[in-house]
Amino acid sequence: MSDPQPHDIDVDKIATLARIALTEDERSRLHDELGAIVGYIDLLQEVDIDGVEPTAHATRVTNVMRSDDTPPNCMDQAAMLANAPAVHQGDLVRVPQVLTEGGA
Repeated sequence: MSDPQPHDIDVDKIATLARIALTEDERSRLHDELGAIVGYIDLLQEVDIDGVEPTAHATRVTNVMRSDDTPPNCMDQAAMLANAPAVHQGDLVRVPQVLTEGGA
């Protein structure tokens, strides 16, 4: 791996986008720190990743269920619909309209 290369970073533009004011000392320090970060990313580009499967997580993600993680007995659909104030098309609960035609 080679040493990180210096990068031309527009600290003033970044500060403007972040809406922060920087002193000259802060501007200089931020330029050096951001350059080091970008340089480290350049070093990572040199890592051999042939045969490495792409992943969204560093570890395997599994859904771990315990033996007692079962849903409780729920009210069956017919009993629930019998308690509904109004039913539509046999199996849908009708609720009062919340939004008007204009959406407000």
